[in-house]
Amino acid sequence: KAIVSTPHKEEMVLTEVEAEKLETIPDIVNWKETGKGIPGGKKRFEIQRLKPVGTILSGKGFGEVALLKQTTRTATIQAEEICHCAVLSQADFKRTLEKAQQKMLEDKIIMLKKFKLCSRMTVDQIRQIHYFFKPAVIQRGAQIYRENAQLD
Repeated sequence: KAIVSTPHKEEMVLTEVEAEKLETIPDIVNWKETGKGIPGGKKRFEIQRLKPVGTILSGKGFGEVALLKQTTRTATIQAEEICHCAVLSQADFKRTLEKAQQKMLEDKIIMLKKFKLCSRMTVDQIRQIHYFFKPAVIQRGAQIYRENAQLD
């Protein structure tokens, strides 16, 4: 089990002594002085404090947003108990994703070749038009089209 946290901004007014202790507070990840001193020797600070936003349970994944968008991490993950993780590098993640997409395309081409409309088409021809076909699961007894209905 692990806790997902994201930084939230807060504003604090602190003395110099209190400000020096900011780095010892575990859930504060960043801070900066935001303005001039305040009477009484205090200063205004903008801090980023980690706030829990979720829990990751066994078998769940995390970290894919940064890998997909090629950006920095969007959350902090902290183990609440011993965690056994499977780690993928960015290159391996990309390769795995590409293989999965290729397999999905191959499966879609096989499915489309079964339809009379596509049965005489080459794989390359189907590859060019497969984007237009959307998968749909239709429950037994459900109407697929209704007579005299408008086209969409």
